[in-house]
Amino acid sequence: MFEAAEVGNKLKKSEYKELEPRLRVELLKAQERLATSKISVVLLISGAEGAGKGRLVNTLMSWMDARGIEVHAMWQPTDEEKQRPGMWRFWRFLPSFGQVAVFFGSWYTNPIINRVFGKITEEHFDHLLHEIKSFENMLYKENMIVIKLWMHLSKQKQKERLENLESDPEKRWRVTPLDWKFFKKYREFHLSSEHALRNTNTAENPWHIIESSDKRYRTVTAAQIIIDTINHRIDNYSPAENIADHPEPPGHNIINQLDLTLAIEKDKYEKKIEK
Repeated sequence: MFEAAEVGNKLKKSEYKELEPRLRVELLKAQERLATSKISVVLLISGAEGAGKGRLVNTLMSWMDARGIEVHAMWQPTDEEKQRPGMWRFWRFLPSFGQVAVFFGSWYTNPIINRVFGKITEEHFDHLLHEIKSFENMLYKENMIVIKLWMHLSKQKQKERLENLESDPEKRWRVTPLDWKFFKKYREFHLSSEHALRNTNTAENPWHIIESSDKRYRTVTAAQIIIDTINHRIDNYSPAENIADHPEPPGHNIINQLDLTLAIEKDKYEKKIEK
């Protein structure tokens, strides 16, 4: 799966400058259509360390209307979040109609990391992926567009990227010991991530793998995917089934079926309550 994103895609600076104005306009138009719709967008930014995920989001934020977007960095769960179901921490930040929520660190992050470092079994990993798939399917039925972007780097390109950042005095702070720890597990991350993507890639919520060694190609590809996905969903919008659209026939209201005359004598009550 990932090998298909290691073909050396690049975009010349002149080509990028030619495409940028059109993409910026189309993104704003798509966002304008979204703002007046009964649809919302969840944008997951995932992928290899050093693949430019942060820079991509910064670019998209500068191209779009930031008033309709919220960005959430979801790293390690807090103590409060650990006491609740795994999806609770994400559920709180889901967007309302017409809005976009961008997630750094999605519901895929911890399952993949825990599997790579042997903290969970393969069976538990598959169980978590099944839960994720069900969760995303529910979001789809609630008229949320889940756009899943995976920024891919080959092992050699990732190493070059991390070394280049470390050699720059103004950027070396962006490379942490954890990045190199993850790099040493590149093959394990490759296998676990590919397994996760294969098992959660559906027609309703597909994965988009983007070769990210070239920043211009990465930006243009991601922007076009977002534009096409939003427009296609709005063009084919079909309101979800709503129970309010199908009222119960007269006389079948469950409240009306209650017997409000039921009572119990005081002495019986005292005996039962004591028991």
